Amino acid sequence: MCITLFAGIAYCWSQPAVMAKLSLDQAIRIAQEQSLRKQSVDALYESGFWQYKSINASRFTSINLTGDLPNLNRSIGPVLQPDGTIAYKPVFIGSSSVALQLNQPIMPIGGNIWVSSGLTRNDIFSSDTAFWLSSPFQVGVSIPLAGFNRRRWEWRQAKIRYTQNTSIYAEELENLSINVTQLYFDLYIANMEYGNAIQNETINDSIFVISQGRYNVGKIAENELLQVELSLMNARNNVSQTRVRKEIAEERLKILLGLNRNENVILDTLPPMRVLDVDVAKAIQEAKDNSSFILQNKLDINNALMNMRESGRNRFIGGEVAASFGLNQTAPTLGGAYTDLRNFQTANLSFFLPIYNFGRAQSEYRMNKAMYESVVAETELAVMNMEIDIKQRVLELKQLESAVIISAKANDIAARRYDVSKNRFLIGKIDITNLTIAQNEKDIALISYIRTLRDYWVAFYQLRRATLYDFEQNEKLIVQPEKKR
Repeated sequence: MCITLFAGIAYCWSQPAVMAKLSLDQAIRIAQEQSLRKQSVDALYESGFWQYKSINASRFTSINLTGDLPNLNRSIGPVLQPDGTIAYKPVFIGSSSVALQLNQPIMPIGGNIWVSSGLTRNDIFSSDTAFWLSSPFQVGVSIPLAGFNRRRWEWRQAKIRYTQNTSIYAEELENLSINVTQLYFDLYIANMEYGNAIQNETINDSIFVISQGRYNVGKIAENELLQVELSLMNARNNVSQTRVRKEIAEERLKILLGLNRNENVILDTLPPMRVLDVDVAKAIQEAKDNSSFILQNKLDINNALMNMRESGRNRFIGGEVAASFGLNQTAPTLGGAYTDLRNFQTANLSFFLPIYNFGRAQSEYRMNKAMYESVVAETELAVMNMEIDIKQRVLELKQLESAVIISAKANDIAARRYDVSKNRFLIGKIDITNLTIAQNEKDIALISYIRTLRDYWVAFYQLRRATLYDFEQNEKLIVQPEKKR
């Protein structure tokens, strides 16, 4: 009794779990919720999101604490003497400093404004003396004059790239739908081929038994009997081959969906066609509005224009004005360094004027101008090709709708013809050659129908991916996942 119980438990433990029937829509939903590919897509989106947040944060005030604890210098160096001369003597100096600074970029003009507070202690070990230098308050500003504001252009790039990141995320989800559809139908076809192979083996086995009886009574020749036996051997070999294809197809689908590889996947009936009335102009416009390809074109144009403007501006005068104001004091004690503070001011105007550089600046400008014109032309060409590609996808989807209907009718005709041929063979009205032809045509028609239906569904999701638009629900497919905070 116990042995039987343990044997039953071991048998059940060794059997793979069987999940409920899986439809194509369910398979796509599972892949978009738990698959490794979905995790990868989410992580890439997160990376792009935080890159945007990083660039956005650089536009606002930053607070930094810096310091040297300590900075030691022991060497022979120049020392200023009371009479104004310089003598080289051994020196041993230590300097420790700390400073707190607030920096605010000025985006419209590309400058900076800053506020800081600092304290420094200098120790002269060779003379056993020390003094403090305090700067409790400093404020400064730097403004470029007639320069190129690269910071503003890079921020524009970042905003376009962030929008593109959202489109890429939606496109990757549709790519996942396409991959699931292909593997789902691969498994369905493998299952059909395997089931059909088993059925053909059974039928050919029965035909072989009948043919042996006919041969024994002299109704058929040995050549016909050998042909029947050969068909049986081919049918048995086909069973082994299709079993392998079925197992591999199931493994691939389970890996993509993120399912337990010990589960047996049972597919539901094939999804029917969703006949759509897709307007070509509407599809093209949605692709232009949503596609990451269009946003990549904007990035390329903006980058080329930025380089052209920068090289063009570098041909002329440029510079920077900087000014600062603050309070400071020095004393041998820390308290003294904050007593009777003295104010200070600094101002600086720097400039750069290219006079002659053998045409280098002009050449760089011409080069970047030509690159910009090339990018604009290539972008226009790419958009026109995209319009043709979208139109082709819409027309192919419509053509596949008709192809599915025709393939379904051809499958029904081939199945009925095989049934008629089998019955006629059993009563001796036709030979094995005609029956084999009918059987092959039945098998081919069935697989052809399923493959045509697969092509339709792949084209359906490819159109969604290209336009990022759901033509069933009449809504955009742009989505944003929940962000990790």
